[in-house]
Amino acid sequence: MKLRRIFLLLICVMAVQVSLAQKPVSPLSNLRTKYISTKTTQVKIDSLSLFPNTVSIANVTADQYQVDAVNAVLLWYSPLTGMQVG
Repeated sequence: MKLRRIFLLLICVMAVQVSLAQKPVSPLSNLRTKYISTKTTQVKIDSLSLFPNTVSIANVTADQYQVDAVNAVLLWYSPLTGMQVG
């Protein structure tokens, strides 16, 4: 009788394990996208600090902006009129 209960408990635990193992795997990525205004010369990107050399802006060369990683601020060297970058 006691062996039968242990066997039944083991079957239940294994069934739960199998059912939880069927979850889809979430992608392991820290990639984030954000649209940034070009109307002001100084834009606060985040409320915390950033890792140095981790910010890149599509279709904009690196000599047009500077990132202050400690304060999480983007500084535009030359204004980009009528553009929204991401």
